[in-house]
Amino acid sequence: MLNRIGKFFIFILVITLTGCSYFYSDRQKTKEKVIEKKKEIEGLEGIYRPKGERPKLPLLDENSDISDFIKYAILNNPKIEAEFYSWKEEVYKLASERFLPEPKISFEGTINSILKELMVGIMFMFPKSEKIPLSIELYSLEVEKKRLNFEYEILKTIYKVKNISYRYYLIEKKIKFVEKIINLLEEIEKINMSKLKVAKASEKDILKIQIEKEQMKNMLLDMIDSKNYILREFASVLGIPPEEKIPEPPGNLKFTEGTFSETEVWKIVKDKNPKLSILEKGIKQAEIFIKIAYREYYPEMETGIMRNFFSSMIITKPFIALSLPWREKVQYQIRSTESTLKVEKAEYSSELLDLATVLSEALFRWRQANREKNLYEKILLPKEESVFYLTKSNYITGLSDIDEFLISEKNYYEFNINYLSAVVLREITLNEISLTIAGIMPEDIWR
Repeated sequence: MLNRIGKFFIFILVITLTGCSYFYSDRQKTKEKVIEKKKEIEGLEGIYRPKGERPKLPLLDENSDISDFIKYAILNNPKIEAEFYSWKEEVYKLASERFLPEPKISFEGTINSILKELMVGIMFMFPKSEKIPLSIELYSLEVEKKRLNFEYEILKTIYKVKNISYRYYLIEKKIKFVEKIINLLEEIEKINMSKLKVAKASEKDILKIQIEKEQMKNMLLDMIDSKNYILREFASVLGIPPEEKIPEPPGNLKFTEGTFSETEVWKIVKDKNPKLSILEKGIKQAEIFIKIAYREYYPEMETGIMRNFFSSMIITKPFIALSLPWREKVQYQIRSTESTLKVEKAEYSSELLDLATVLSEALFRWRQANREKNLYEKILLPKEESVFYLTKSNYITGLSDIDEFLISEKNYYEFNINYLSAVVLREITLNEISLTIAGIMPEDIWR
């Protein structure tokens, strides 16, 4: 009895290995594709999550470069981590899809008061022609979509780090400039207080200066308060919980000079934008679904072989079964998948039009900021600075009145703030175009 069972399981092993050998040799390209996807994510995992753990984060202090903050955010942001493991999950789903359906062991017996005969067999399911390769292609595209989601989350995170850093830089510059204006007003106030003692200054002038000074102080408090909100936003991007200290954004920021070709940018957008790429993969998936649906017309085969026990005569019984598809059902499945393809194509066209609008609006903001930067930097600021200090000197010597001085002071403040805002908006918009619209991934993020 034991000898027969042993022979039977050897028989099962031979059949299984023979089937697997046939399958693997017939689909070597599929296997190579799966291995390539696994190597890609496992190679990145060695950097992003070595041994399944978050690597040591960069030390953030006043000397840290913006690249340190970007690396910190990428390694520590939970949204990026979620997208990474979603991608990894899909890779291993792909790896499991390349196998044939599991073999089945069947038992069949004859009982007449006692067990007289027992037949044990193994059966294999052979899917429809090219069904497994098409399923592999389908899952492979899903893997690509997950990878693109992961990369898009990284791009959005890099943009947020840069956006907040430049906004923080702007508010710091504004604070310093407002403090400078307040100091100037206090200087003028002291001069007028001294003159008032010898009846050479008007109390009305002093009151106007004090009003302007208090308004500036209130503006300064608003700016200082807004820094806390920006820092909280920064902590969220870096993945820092509320109870921990928030590092200040880097101050040693770089500003891009020069211009770029708007036509080339649009070409890059169509080629690299993650949303468009994901929709393109969706169109290809819908086309594969149609191919799979057409193959539902063909039957699936299940074949196996059985051997008997507890009988004086050894019997080997082959087994073959075929599925019988409902043709009308298959027709509805094909129509459904064809509709899905049309939906995917329409969504792609819609996204392309939306991106064209978004890019056009961003390019307009960039051009506008660039024009303002050049206007204030080359023409308005130098002239207004001369006017302001000349008016200040004339007021002190009595050659101009307080209203003329305050008007000049307001213009001097507004021109400087407008210039700083244009410089920062220009850089933020450029980062938006490069990262979240064009989808250009920086080359050194994993170094």
